[in-house]
Amino acid sequence: AFEFTAGEFDFMFDLQCWHVLREVDEPRVVAKMGELLRPGGVVLMLVGSDEEERDNLGPPKVAESAIRAAFAPGGPFEILSIAASVFDVSAVYGKDPPKCWVVVLRRV
Repeated sequence: AFEFTAGEFDFMFDLQCWHVLREVDEPRVVAKMGELLRPGGVVLMLVGSDEEERDNLGPPKVAESAIRAAFAPGGPFEILSIAASVFDVSAVYGKDPPKCWVVVLRRV
C-alpha cells in the first residue's frame, strides 16, 4: 500500500476509478480523497454516465444526481461543474465512445 500524508496533493485526476470504488464504499472513498487533497485543491473526474444507452459499452453508469449526493454540501468538496461529454476514442471504445460526466470538484 502507498502511504501519503494528509493534504499532500494539490490536484487529483480520476479516470474511471471513482465510479467503481463507490460501489464498494462511497463514503470512505470520498473521505479519503478529501483527506489527501489540500484545502483549495482540485479534482477532475471522468465518470461513466447513466445517459449512455448502450448496455455493453463503457464503465458503470452513474446518474448526475448520485454524483451530487456523494459530493453534497457539508462534505469535504464543493462541486464546481458537472458537464456531459464522451470518453476519448480508443482501441477499447472504438470510434463511438460511451458518454461520461466531466466533474470538477474543489476541496473546501
